[in-house]
Amino acid sequence: MHWITKLSGRKFVLLAGVLTYSVLLIFATIFYKERVAMCDAAFQFFSILKEDSFAIQIGRYGVVGTQIFPLLASKLNLPLSVVSLSYSLSFIIFYFSVFLLVLVLFKNEKMALVILLFSTLMVRHSFYWVQCEFVQGAVFTLFYLALMEWILQKEKVPFWFFLVSPFFLITIVYFYPLLLFIMLFGILFMMLLYKQKIRFLSLILVSYLVLFVVKLQFFNNFYDSKSMEGLENIFTHFPNYFQLKSFQNFYTYLVHDYYLLALLAILTLIFLLYAKKILHAVLMCSFLVGVWFVITINYANGIPQFYIESQYLILVIFVGMPFSYFVMEHGILRPYTVLVVSAALILSLLRINATGAIYKQRVQYIRELSHTSQRKRIIPYEKLDNKKLLFTWGISFEVWLISTLETGSTHSIIYEESNQQFESQLQNPSVFITLMGMYPYKELNGRYFTKDSSAVYSRY
Repeated sequence: MHWITKLSGRKFVLLAGVLTYSVLLIFATIFYKERVAMCDAAFQFFSILKEDSFAIQIGRYGVVGTQIFPLLASKLNLPLSVVSLSYSLSFIIFYFSVFLLVLVLFKNEKMALVILLFSTLMVRHSFYWVQCEFVQGAVFTLFYLALMEWILQKEKVPFWFFLVSPFFLITIVYFYPLLLFIMLFGILFMMLLYKQKIRFLSLILVSYLVLFVVKLQFFNNFYDSKSMEGLENIFTHFPNYFQLKSFQNFYTYLVHDYYLLALLAILTLIFLLYAKKILHAVLMCSFLVGVWFVITINYANGIPQFYIESQYLILVIFVGMPFSYFVMEHGILRPYTVLVVSAALILSLLRINATGAIYKQRVQYIRELSHTSQRKRIIPYEKLDNKKLLFTWGISFEVWLISTLETGSTHSIIYEESNQQFESQLQNPSVFITLMGMYPYKELNGRYFTKDSSAVYSRY
């Protein structure tokens, strides 16, 4: 292991990051249909092409960082296959770019490693559930924390930081509610590291919390409010939490998929206690257990792993920061921690690749749905294979994408949530029916949508 000891922390993180993100880019290319033809991603992709603009929903402006790629590709009139591939790649490019900026510009290999671990350590289904704003927002928040630490290391805070900081804070506030915990943990962690800068950090923290409360009270939206309704389960299910389906599910996920997080958490906790960094240990354990409990109790009745995994990824940050800042920096342990991180990255990539089979099967089912009968049809909900589809509401957008990509002919499939829901549109040959609305053909880009105004929808 002599060569490991000669490899600096920054060089190792750079090498590990370049190799890992390169493999992820390859995966994003191979599985681009599986990633883009997936519920929210398919709908947002459709919206970008339809509006010829960004598809910003409920004020989550931070998604511009990924949506810029398919938007520019469409404005260049590139084929649908290239535009959809650019959307799949955009997420990895965004995470890789932030990783490089933090490592090269801020010279912060510790925070860069946190970003790399966040992109891999617990990732399985979330590699294919690409558009989740929380994942994008978490990486954006880690970038802001890295910027903040870069400023902390200067003798004087530059004036420009006070000009750009509100942009970051407002964007984070709107990105996703769970980012609150990353900001709290990150700033408290910095306070323990930079005790002489507590006043400055307190100013940032108070500013963020004020913005968060203002947004919650005056600019809240239905989606965010609904997503937190499950917190009342804290009281309604007290004290029988561990009998709930969501807690039992997490135990299964931990054993089969998230064991690397458990291993890293145990190793980090042991080191923190040995090094007598008690406050850091308390901070890590408090957020790790507390936020895990909040997420799990919020979905007491259980929810599919592919959906909730993106939220559980936040746990990596609570372990990754103390691991990267302390365990990886310990000279004697360095050869072993390099091996641990390398093995974890390799295992994570193997897990992501293996999970692709589930989503290939899903795309194959969509392909069969669109190719086995009329181009436009309404089918009963009970005829859909929910196990293969995972989510069903985006079927119209998924069928549009797969059929147009593979045959050059747009097929349209919709199911009814209530009896005769679309009866009024059955004889209308010039409308694309979806659960998100009716879209007249004249509003759709003919380059990416084959308009058939001769056929009407038929019941199947």
